[in-house]
Amino acid sequence: QGSNTERLQGRKNVSRLDAYMLLSGVNAIARWQSSSFGDWLRATEEEPDQGMKTTFLISMLDVFGYPVDSESWDALLFLPQDLEEAASNHAFESNLIRAASRQRVGETVALSLLALGEDGPAEATVTTLTAVAAALKAIGLEEEARQLVLEAAIARKL
Repeated sequence: QGSNTERLQGRKNVSRLDAYMLLSGVNAIARWQSSSFGDWLRATEEEPDQGMKTTFLISMLDVFGYPVDSESWDALLFLPQDLEEAASNHAFESNLIRAASRQRVGETVALSLLALGEDGPAEATVTTLTAVAAALKAIGLEEEARQLVLEAAIARKL
């Protein structure tokens, strides 16, 4: 109900809330499907950092197994993209992925903490967060991975 403007804002709010719900993994009505990407773009179209937020969302949804089609990945190239200014360490990330693939739980957790650095998930690059979330998920710590990603989403004002 309400005016056209209020209804449009309501749809935008639902798209944003759906993103948080999907990342958190709670069992809710939020679904990711082919039309969801367009809904997200419309919800964030007026934001100067739309490209970064969309890259973050698509990357994290991909880690958790939501269907992200090639067209959505391609569309990221046409959104404004800034280089991230946060720290990232390829040595940590590579060894993290290798430890997770060998199911070395302690090593994976330790390398995850090193890769995230002192500032944690709030300041980590999307590349680092993708590596950490995928590694934690691979060793059976999906709930913990989702919590890290949700913390990063909130810090980024997704």
